[in-house]
Amino acid sequence: METYSSLNAAGKFEALLAYWLRLKEEEGGVPRRSNLNPVAIRDLLPFVFLMERRAPDDLLVRLSGTALDAISPMPMTGANYLDLCPDETRDMVADMVTTVLTTPCGHRFKREATFQNGKSHEITTLSLPMTSEQGECRYIVGVSASKTDLMPTNIQPGKYVAVKVLQSEFVDLGYGLPDAAK
Repeated sequence: METYSSLNAAGKFEALLAYWLRLKEEEGGVPRRSNLNPVAIRDLLPFVFLMERRAPDDLLVRLSGTALDAISPMPMTGANYLDLCPDETRDMVADMVTTVLTTPCGHRFKREATFQNGKSHEITTLSLPMTSEQGECRYIVGVSASKTDLMPTNIQPGKYVAVKVLQSEFVDLGYGLPDAAK
């Protein structure tokens, strides 16, 4: 079995995208969530998340890697991801998820997050669509990386107090780009 790993942020994004594209080729379309094999991306797992869009305002985090929980205001698994977003980015994130799942396409999102403890981190995320067993595009698998070292793992950074969007772009996965990105 081929595995994907890398130490730098760009390598993490390339590795997850290469894995996703391999699944797409094997399945002949957007990969099913059930075919996501953690062993194939084991070195990426601390940086990987899986979300399920249950409603436009309900993005259940099914899986959050340990490195992601270290930069989150709270453990993410089981939470509605939108509840973790500051008010000023909540609608943008919900719209991005809708676009990724309906086009389908990928999305790369770079932002500077400032936490209650005063620390700021540049966080970049790549999000990719996945389907249910019935073929409904309702899952997002992704990988996130922080540009700076994080605080010790036993100390949560506190709530986000501000998020500044630095870059937001959709990624063509062979199905085209949304009209807003053209």
